[in-house]
Amino acid sequence: MRAVLILAGGKGTRARGCEKVLLTYQGELFLRRQIHTLSPIVDEILISCRDEKQRQIIHDMVHLPCIIDKVEGMGPVGGIHAGLSEMQSDICFLVAGDMPLLNQDVISHLFEKVEEDPSCAGIVPCWPNKELEPLHAVYRKDQVLSYLKDNENSRRMHSLVSNIPVRYLPVEELRIYDPVLRFLTNVNTHEDLIELEQH
Repeated sequence: MRAVLILAGGKGTRARGCEKVLLTYQGELFLRRQIHTLSPIVDEILISCRDEKQRQIIHDMVHLPCIIDKVEGMGPVGGIHAGLSEMQSDICFLVAGDMPLLNQDVISHLFEKVEEDPSCAGIVPCWPNKELEPLHAVYRKDQVLSYLKDNENSRRMHSLVSNIPVRYLPVEELRIYDPVLRFLTNVNTHEDLIELEQH
């Protein structure tokens, strides 16, 4: 089974404290855009939330499982641990909630790459300068949870990705589905949102 975990728990500090998943693009909430894109290609959708207040807001809007971080202050890794622990599926597309331009073909390709190789713990897009996109990647649930169990204090995505057997997929290979790689657009500030609306 295939799942997606949407990481919605960020505090949006650079976006003036707003809930970034509740920003809109072309009149539609980021979160709803993501769900509409993902629903046809996965069996399960979970949303990672930082606390009960955020969970209630999001759940009332989308009526999907919303998982609260078990330990506060762990950042994305805390949300990943909580979400994967509740997940039924074996393989998960992990995505940040501030990426509104997801591409079904790209995500399906990432799933297929992991499924081709049982020893592979994940497929992570990689830029030519070696910068990674670990929050737009597909992982095997059991291998991620095994690492986090043995490294309970790990708070960095880089440490996670560096210590499990992932494969790095050059973003250039994904241009066949999205020539300008818009699917990797993320919105950190209101200026980013204005720029997105202008293109």
